[in-house]
Amino acid sequence: MLSSTLVMTAGVVIAKLSQLHGRTAWTPGAVWGAALVLAAAGLFLLFARLVATGLGRCATSRRILEQGLQRTAETIDTCMDAFGAPCERLPRDVVFARFAGDEFVAILPSITDRAALAEVGERIVASLAEPFRLAGQDVRIGASVGIAVAPEDTSNAAELLSFADLAMYGSKQAGKARYRFFDKQARAAMLAVAQVEADLRRALERRELVLHYQPKLGMRTLDLHGVEALVRWQHPERGLLAPGEFIDVAERAGLMAALGRQVLELAIAHCREWLDAGLEMNVAVNVSPSQFNDPSFVADVLQALRTAGVPAPLLTIEITESMAMADHATTASRLASLREAGVMVALDDFGIGYSNLSQLSRLPLDVLKIDRSLVQGIGLDEKREAIIRAIVGMTHALGCKTIAEGIETPAQFRFLDALGCDCAQGFLLARPMPAAQLAPWQGSMRDVGRKLGLDQPAAVALH
Repeated sequence: MLSSTLVMTAGVVIAKLSQLHGRTAWTPGAVWGAALVLAAAGLFLLFARLVATGLGRCATSRRILEQGLQRTAETIDTCMDAFGAPCERLPRDVVFARFAGDEFVAILPSITDRAALAEVGERIVASLAEPFRLAGQDVRIGASVGIAVAPEDTSNAAELLSFADLAMYGSKQAGKARYRFFDKQARAAMLAVAQVEADLRRALERRELVLHYQPKLGMRTLDLHGVEALVRWQHPERGLLAPGEFIDVAERAGLMAALGRQVLELAIAHCREWLDAGLEMNVAVNVSPSQFNDPSFVADVLQALRTAGVPAPLLTIEITESMAMADHATTASRLASLREAGVMVALDDFGIGYSNLSQLSRLPLDVLKIDRSLVQGIGLDEKREAIIRAIVGMTHALGCKTIAEGIETPAQFRFLDALGCDCAQGFLLARPMPAAQLAPWQGSMRDVGRKLGLDQPAAVALH
């Protein structure tokens, strides 16, 4: 049984690849080789990113190893000495390790044939196609596999690692549960991603990020309960960019913490401007895992509020369900500190993860937001409707309020209203807009109110 998977950092992987670089003659006269001792040796680098929330890595790594790579814990080559340091010899067989989070890396010496590597990719994808049994339920995950081959793709160890990672990313973008070789298209994509990353770093320095706000309205009266801050990037050449065009790059480049801090500062600044205009507007801000996991996160939030002179109850911090469950004790402690200071706390995207409801009940929360994927099933899927009923009932039993996201039709609105959902958010009511457009938007709400059958939707004045 594979009780614990070997872990390799990027530095260790690159060191091992560089070792092969120095000792293997890939082609006659190649810079790498001194002789043709291992002339047939090639290198296959593979990443398998697993969408495996709540599922132990042991089971996933065992399947990849045994079914995908057709090896066992006893037959793989750890390439480590007795003290856990990379050994000096070349790998004799497959090297398999967990790379980062739910990413796994395998080095396959002596395999360069693309047909053979394609079979490996197919086996890894197939190994995770069957569901896992977790807490009495079938849980399905998926693998996105990227393949880079040396020396065909590159003879540089660090580049090979980047190329495999990029191929894995392309596989993920293409729909997951598939493998992909690094190719010219991937190289072009890599250059594009590198350009976005470079531009984004400059954007953070030049403060090119802007916020749009989507209103959250009371179900019965359409009174304004607050707004959610949604980041946009005012690119100097490409215009206004939606989050989908740069958030993934920010996450992969380690920029989410800096981006999140800037978003928080902008939201609090707008809140101050509204206060100066006589308007008390609660602003909800999404925080990323890297931002929330920073030990100074709570102190930074409270300091930003003090500096701007904004009362804490006018800020809502939104975290996702998966973030809440990742480290329950730390999460509960940080949320409790925020709430003690008066900051409101919302759990975003609720209903699509694998929450431990007992732990959830002990988190200091004010709001649970019903995920849009559930809302889109209203009128189409009885099971999703049943889940929404359960969420609304449970949320109220916990003393929290519910907000339904992604409402696009009157039928969805009426269904949620009948269940007693507290607040609504979605394109039916309002699209995200710049701060300056919030006041003019109010007039359009009268038409929406009439469509929804509300006689007095006039209570939407900002307050």
